[in-house]
Amino acid sequence: MKRREKTKRKNKMLLPHKKVESNSKHHHLSVSNVRMCLFYVLFFFIGEFVIKKLYDTLVKNDENRPRSPFSLFWMKGILFAAIVAFLSNISPNFAANLDFGNTFLEGVESAGVSYPQNIISVAHLNASSVSKDNDVRVLNTAAQEKVKASSDYANFLTRSLSDKENPIVDVSATDDPIAQKYVQNILKIGSIEDKNIQKLKRVELDNNRSFSSSGKIQTRLIDDTRVALGTNAYAGGFGSIAIGAKYENGKWDLGTEARAFPRDSVSIGTNSLVSASTNSAKNGAEGVAVGYFARVVNNRGVALGPYAVTMVSSSIALGERSRAVTSGGIAGYDPVSDKSTSQTSPIWKSSSDYGVLSIGNTEDAAEDNWVTRQIQGVAAGTADTDAVNVAQLKALRKTIKGGWKLSVANKNAKTVDPESIVDFTSGSNNLTITKGGQDNNVKFDLAKDVTLSSAKVGNNTLDAKGLVIPGGPQITTAGIDAGNKEIKNIKAGELSANSQQAVIGSQLFKTNDNVAYTTNRLNALENNIKFNEAEKWMALGFSAQAQGEYAIALGYKANVAKANGIAIGQMAHAVGLSSIAIGSEYHKENGDDYTTAKDDYTTAVGAISKALGYGATALGHRSYAYKNRSISIGFYSRANNDGSIALGSDAKANVDGGVAIGKGSVASVAGNIAGYDPITGKNTIQTNVIWKSSPGSGAVSVGVITGDAKDWKTRQITGLAAGSVDTDAVNVAQLKALRAFAAQGWKLSVGGANATDVSIGGTVDLAAGSTNLKITKGEKDNNIKFDLAKDITLDRAKVGGNTLDATGLVITSGPKITTAGIDAGNKEIKNIKAGELSANSQQAVTGSQLYATNNNVTQNTNKITEANTKITKNIADITTANSNISSLDKNISTYFGGGANVLQGKGPTYKIQDQQYNDVGSAFEGVNSSFTNVNNKITEVEKNLLVKQEEETKLLSSDEVSKKGMGVITIGKETSGIEISVLNQEKFTRTISGLRGGKLTENSNEAVNGGQMYVLGNKIATYLGGGC
Repeated sequence: MKRREKTKRKNKMLLPHKKVESNSKHHHLSVSNVRMCLFYVLFFFIGEFVIKKLYDTLVKNDENRPRSPFSLFWMKGILFAAIVAFLSNISPNFAANLDFGNTFLEGVESAGVSYPQNIISVAHLNASSVSKDNDVRVLNTAAQEKVKASSDYANFLTRSLSDKENPIVDVSATDDPIAQKYVQNILKIGSIEDKNIQKLKRVELDNNRSFSSSGKIQTRLIDDTRVALGTNAYAGGFGSIAIGAKYENGKWDLGTEARAFPRDSVSIGTNSLVSASTNSAKNGAEGVAVGYFARVVNNRGVALGPYAVTMVSSSIALGERSRAVTSGGIAGYDPVSDKSTSQTSPIWKSSSDYGVLSIGNTEDAAEDNWVTRQIQGVAAGTADTDAVNVAQLKALRKTIKGGWKLSVANKNAKTVDPESIVDFTSGSNNLTITKGGQDNNVKFDLAKDVTLSSAKVGNNTLDAKGLVIPGGPQITTAGIDAGNKEIKNIKAGELSANSQQAVIGSQLFKTNDNVAYTTNRLNALENNIKFNEAEKWMALGFSAQAQGEYAIALGYKANVAKANGIAIGQMAHAVGLSSIAIGSEYHKENGDDYTTAKDDYTTAVGAISKALGYGATALGHRSYAYKNRSISIGFYSRANNDGSIALGSDAKANVDGGVAIGKGSVASVAGNIAGYDPITGKNTIQTNVIWKSSPGSGAVSVGVITGDAKDWKTRQITGLAAGSVDTDAVNVAQLKALRAFAAQGWKLSVGGANATDVSIGGTVDLAAGSTNLKITKGEKDNNIKFDLAKDITLDRAKVGGNTLDATGLVITSGPKITTAGIDAGNKEIKNIKAGELSANSQQAVTGSQLYATNNNVTQNTNKITEANTKITKNIADITTANSNISSLDKNISTYFGGGANVLQGKGPTYKIQDQQYNDVGSAFEGVNSSFTNVNNKITEVEKNLLVKQEEETKLLSSDEVSKKGMGVITIGKETSGIEISVLNQEKFTRTISGLRGGKLTENSNEAVNGGQMYVLGNKIATYLGGGC
């Protein structure tokens, strides 16, 4: 923009378009001037001969020393300067008129030259501006430098081929009435105004065929293979052509300030550039920059569009302001892991030497400044590396939207949609269901206690304000707090008219280098040109031919065969109607090989480029567009089929309508191909253009997907806006959104708390928290069964008011069986098996055993009473016997027994309880002792009896007194021990029956019966549900 403003300011100083009378006199060649001219020519040829000899001698003496191609040129320049200085000293008059004296457009205040019947008309000068001698007069009352024809004609060539807004050559306007009035043969130089005429100084027509001006408009045919056309244009490489203004060219430039420094590169458009720095001819090799301010900074890049920029090797920037800044070897987004993939195949990771294809610019931190665009007309992709369209995304969403079905015991099945919640809740406090806060593992368990467990939240907080991590970063609505860390490595800002980005020192340094380099080059180079003109066509160059109306041929043997054709460059051939061939370099090893625009309306630009099909376009070194309406742009690019497009070095489009974009890309997939259907997992059977590409519309390729996968070349497409219709391409943001939607799956919670998403492919693990519960699932189905384990372990179980815990069973208002013992709770204990009756026995005895003991005691008491009666009777008898002893002397001994013989004085011997007695008294005393022992034994047995019945008057409770026969029966009340065993002699268990239900209270220590346990079991089953 600054350069244009500078040009406008200069234009204000140019000649006004109005009649101005000239006060100066016409100058004519004098005899002395003619002599001086002859003298000058003689000096020139002699000097050139001497310089050439000197140069050849230097080269011969030092063959190994590299020589600049300009060495001979500079030596000639020095010689020329010496001649000018010499002639200036000899003839100041001639020196003042060095640019052919008065013969060609001389003057400060006015200028003119007479060329009868052959006039150059500059910028529609009116009739008053043309002298009677048919001169062109450039009138100006202000002080100006001397006018030269070199600038006029250089401007004519430059503007005609580089400045569309101010065309100068207008061969269609040769019927201009004013011009025809004064001349016969006209080459009309534009429709510009007088103010666009530049200051001119010198015309040179020598062996180099040059034509230059101080206005730095320079056009020259450097040798037979290179052509530079435009303001300070320079063709640096063999067979190269530079067309444009204000810069130099390494291969191909077309447009104002177009620049292409490295080899085999193409630069088309105002201020377009190939190569980041003029100090390196390697950067941007084989690159293509097309468009206003288009830039290719690295090798084999393609920038197509105004302000399009490629920063990395083999990348592509497609469209206005697109920027390709991502190198190859980038891992793509994996929707399964929600991060960059770890896979290394070219399907998931772009090829390392193939940069990105960008159709926008997303470098700016502010999304409002991003440039994105949609890709429309995209058929459903088939291969893994094909683009996906919206229709495929919709189909996938439909599949995900279907959800899954949930049922319990194969009843009441209901669809679970991705956005719905599946909530597991326990039917009572007896069951606990837990799920991890960060996972989908669900645990079912019997509660350790009857109360619910509470959920706890970690230290991190995510709410409507944002995410706050204690001791870490904070991202809230107030902004991003990075923890007062330094932000480093700021990327260089964009250099454009509308850029608001910061420019760093390195960028400005490069710009200054570029300006200095350009200034030096412009000051160092001089241009030469030779031309021939005809009525309606133009041919410039040795053996150049232009046939047909409005044809233009520039360059060695350049050839135009039909009307409106343009051929520029060595051996360039524009064969078809309105065809354009711009390029140099000629090879004859395998026959004639040169830049060719063969068919009608074809365009071939580049060394040995060929546009062979009707309406075909080939741009770049050896780029070939073989078939009708095909386009090939880039070094060695090939568009081999009808309507195909190859964009980038070595790009190849091998199918009708195929598009290959980027270095080395190959478009080999034809049209009419069915895309991949995510529902079926294979190619679709649908035939509409959404799911199947149109016949004749080949695929768009940004890489190479042929042969072994290891040889594939892939690249990313960046700057892609979200597609909206079914045939639009889908970007990663849409894929992420779908993944987020799919990842929601369905929500899982327990007790309505801690809900999390169960994503597609996620696992929900239903696990038992302990061995008390069993959860099983069929191997081939999704039926889940919950069951109570046959053996359960609890801290405490409550059934009604009854409690079973580690201390035992407590039945409210009933018996208690605890570690402290058995408390029957004043209830009967029935069906107890008779316990062992022994000195060491600790077994409970039954009522029948006690009854039998009581009976035995009663019988013994009766027998003792009977014995006492008999003893009393015996005593009486003894008394009687004593009285009758004298008479019974014979029988006393008999009566005493025990071997007594009264007559012989032998006493009796009695044995009672193993104790011998020799007299009757001792014997009775022994009997008395025996009875005493028996009574003591009975008393002891009664005292040690485990089962006893207390008096009937004992209180049982605070409001009830036992009635007749309701005395409390105790077991082992007066003995120690902690266990009552009812095992039989074979160690088999016995059933205690007839047991009254004990109290089931928190403090009850009474025994419970089977009926109470049955009721408890039913209640637990009811609480658990599920058919337990």
